[in-house]
Amino acid sequence: MNETPLPTFLVQSWLDVIQDKDIPEPIKLKRMKLLKYYFETIELADKYLEQNHS
Repeated sequence: MNETPLPTFLVQSWLDVIQDKDIPEPIKLKRMKLLKYYFETIELADKYLEQNHS
């Protein structure tokens, strides 16, 4: 996982985008790429939210 802390609202919005059926596929893929860059997996991004949600 990259050491740069990200705002939880940003991570949540990226996760929302990849789950939204109305968002075009290229945009979803770009958000998935960002999540994987920072967290390596989508599951770790979810865990990050759970641990840092205020």
